[in-house]
Amino acid sequence: MGVSDLAIAPGADVRVTPEEPPRYAFVDLMRLVLGDISQSHASAVISRAKKRLDIDLGRYRFSNGSGPAPMVCTMKEAEQIFALMGGTRAGAFRATGEPQPKKQLMEDLYVMRYSIDESAVKIGGSNKTESRRRALQASHNFWMQTLAVFPKKGYLEPKIHQKLQAVLSGRGAGVEWFDIHASHAVGVVSMLIQELEAAEEAEAAKKD
Repeated sequence: MGVSDLAIAPGADVRVTPEEPPRYAFVDLMRLVLGDISQSHASAVISRAKKRLDIDLGRYRFSNGSGPAPMVCTMKEAEQIFALMGGTRAGAFRATGEPQPKKQLMEDLYVMRYSIDESAVKIGGSNKTESRRRALQASHNFWMQTLAVFPKKGYLEPKIHQKLQAVLSGRGAGVEWFDIHASHAVGVVSMLIQELEAAEEAEAAKKD
């Protein structure tokens, strides 16, 4: 399967100009192949391609678009650009013909505390909890201590924050800090995870 096949597949969200031959929003074609990418990423790819290919791409303002008009190209030009594109995923697409979206890592849920205050805990999500801990303490005169990490439960972070609105800390601008004593924090979060997962299971059972 090539770029042209993906562009005409059912459900493909690709903007096309009303001309013959049609031109396609290149950022949309890149998203078909590589998943969620930005307009600036697509523009950078095109800029590099222009140095090696005899192409002169323009922009087109689509009626349902907003922001900067995207760069457009013919399908032949798109295939030329993809043939030159670097990166592991682009190479895998050329070899297999299958889209290669970036794998989304499931975030862990962490509970942290200040070293100088046991009554303030931070509840957040990260794929790299230890790096996050070091970054938080790097520019402050205190240490951050990780109390617990709940693997792959980061998706529950917004709901847990909502459940804990009554104890949201008002001592600073941060929105992930809560006035819960460190000795109780892990138990509170663990209980909320169980409660939320039970609700999810009940909801799923209703749909079966």
